[in-house]
Amino acid sequence: MRIAYLTTDLVNENLATQMSARCGAAVDPFSPADVPPSGDYDAVICDWDFLPRAQRKQIVCQLIRNHRNHVVVHSYNLNAKQVRALRRRRVAVYRRLKPSIFVGLTRPQRLNQFAKLPSLTWSRSYSCAVAT
Repeated sequence: MRIAYLTTDLVNENLATQMSARCGAAVDPFSPADVPPSGDYDAVICDWDFLPRAQRKQIVCQLIRNHRNHVVVHSYNLNAKQVRALRRRRVAVYRRLKPSIFVGLTRPQRLNQFAKLPSLTWSRSYSCAVAT
């Protein structure tokens, strides 16, 4: 399994690499300055707290539109309204980066905790509204 991890925090990047390796997955780190990860990844994890504040909404909306698989956001600073808005768009939200994220993503499809979320079909007219 290939997981894209969007962050600028080297500590979280290292933790994500270690946690994913224990689950047999590979993490490819990206910074907001990089080209956004393509749909070739099985999942994308986004470190909300380390994204540039002005670009957070735009980056997450683009990830939601481009990834029919799993999008995960972790943050200590999302309020309840923002969490609800993300979850309505089938984004898994966690307070912090933790091993259970990788365990859930790498389970066989029938056991995957994220598998119950249906694949999303996006129309060209889709507008992403994530509370800021």
